[in-house]
Amino acid sequence: MSAHSSPGSPVPNHFRPVVRFLLVLAAAITLGLRERAEAQTPPPARTGEEVREQVRTALKDIGRIVSPNGIDESRYVMLGGARQWIMLRGQDRQAPILLFLHGGPGSPISSIAYAYQRPWEDFFLVVHWDQRGFGRSSGSPEEAAKLAGTLGKEQVIADAIELIERLRTEFGQRKIVLVGQSWGTVMALEIARRRPELLHAVVTQGLAANWLESPRILYRTVLAEAERTGNAAEAKRLREVGPLPPASDTKSLFAWTRRFGLAFPDSNTWHNIRGPGDSWSRRLDALEFVSPDFPADQYTASRAPSDPAAAMARYQEAMTPVLPWDAERDVGTRFAVPLIVMQGSHDRQTDVDLARQYFAKVCAPYKKWVEFPHAAHALNIEQPGLSVVALVNDVLPAVRGEVPAGATTCTER
Repeated sequence: MSAHSSPGSPVPNHFRPVVRFLLVLAAAITLGLRERAEAQTPPPARTGEEVREQVRTALKDIGRIVSPNGIDESRYVMLGGARQWIMLRGQDRQAPILLFLHGGPGSPISSIAYAYQRPWEDFFLVVHWDQRGFGRSSGSPEEAAKLAGTLGKEQVIADAIELIERLRTEFGQRKIVLVGQSWGTVMALEIARRRPELLHAVVTQGLAANWLESPRILYRTVLAEAERTGNAAEAKRLREVGPLPPASDTKSLFAWTRRFGLAFPDSNTWHNIRGPGDSWSRRLDALEFVSPDFPADQYTASRAPSDPAAAMARYQEAMTPVLPWDAERDVGTRFAVPLIVMQGSHDRQTDVDLARQYFAKVCAPYKKWVEFPHAAHALNIEQPGLSVVALVNDVLPAVRGEVPAGATTCTER
């Protein structure tokens, strides 16, 4: 038998395994080349809505609570006779409750909490609440109209206390941690003064020590800067706007805010904004647009209120009782619960110097000043790492009845 087979002759038995291997190898190479070519081919174009949903899905997956005893719920509750929305998230439903009081009045941030809150949920059961008349607690136009006359400070504080009582009962906890941001610090301090037995500690973020003194300081600062830099046109405009009217003249106050125009420069609100664009609200809008906690229909509804005049009326009703607020006069400087103040070094919206002056006068079981050196008024987003470290190192000790390092104690209450 010849060692070489003719082209048409069968493959000898001893060569067949080799041939099979070569055929499989060739098929694998061909498939690999095809997959590589497909991978290098750009995917078909997607619509903006498709990209948005892909981002929302990814963020939802990243933030998913998977621990056996975790909680991820959103629901409506009745507070003060009004239907109001809350969101509860945490890795352990037995963890200390942290109730977050948003700013404004009328500026819920539950829809963008995903941007900073995830680490908090390893240590706390975090509760967000859209206060009556705003956000997802605004309801239908008919429901919103029925809330007219009930949006003032006292009613919202009563709602907050009712919510705290409800959370204590539902989760079997005697006390909670109360965190207030901006306008929320007004409520937090009021509740700490009125109902200290409900709280492990009160935390302020962007402490509003004196509601109208901050814009007065800002006006003087911006005018002085325009004069220093030789911006004659801007200095002239600001002098024509004039100083802030008194709290008693609410109509002139709201008009002054519109004429001032600058409101609070981005660097004094969200310090690491560097453009493009001219407003931190544009950044918040982008975060809400892809929020895993803010469905598209709710986003659209929030951007197109059915009655803009009614929405403005709600805002002015909620804001008016807050205008005269002065922490030292209205709640004093003596508290029966620990106070932790988190303040951005560049915050002029709730002026950092005013907050520091008030803090210096406070007497509490312990108090702790935590300054965020690279932040202004949006400190949770600006320095989220420092935020969670402060909550763990300076707030959790209050739950255990301990005093954190660096805190000041006081017994003159």
